[in-house]
Amino acid sequence: MTDEEQAARDGFRPDFAGAEARFAADTDGPVLHVPVLREDGSALGRLWASRDGAAAGFLPVPGPAGLNAKGAWVRRLILARAQGLDALGALARWTGAPQDDRAGAVPPGSVPEHADRLDGIPPP
Repeated sequence: MTDEEQAARDGFRPDFAGAEARFAADTDGPVLHVPVLREDGSALGRLWASRDGAAAGFLPVPGPAGLNAKGAWVRRLILARAQGLDALGALARWTGAPQDDRAGAVPPGSVPEHADRLDGIPPP
């Protein structure tokens, strides 16, 4: 996305007093991603961060469990940003964190995989 396209899109995004800072929701550059799993080992989605540390997000599996997990991961990413972490720091922060009923977990010791673009991340 060009700077002009980003500025045009941001022009439609209202600013709210007291709104929490968030990571950008997309990127045109390379990303790192890790699996997010339920306690039984089934996939809930993939957590990703841009290599430049500016963007992060969660790609859920289809269905209610994935959407519930996405809400939890959005909140976790907002928390990481509020703590002063960049997107790569947030990815590291949540790798190996305890299992959560809604969010699942990134297994301890997960090594982030590389994708050249966000749309290059394999489906969860």
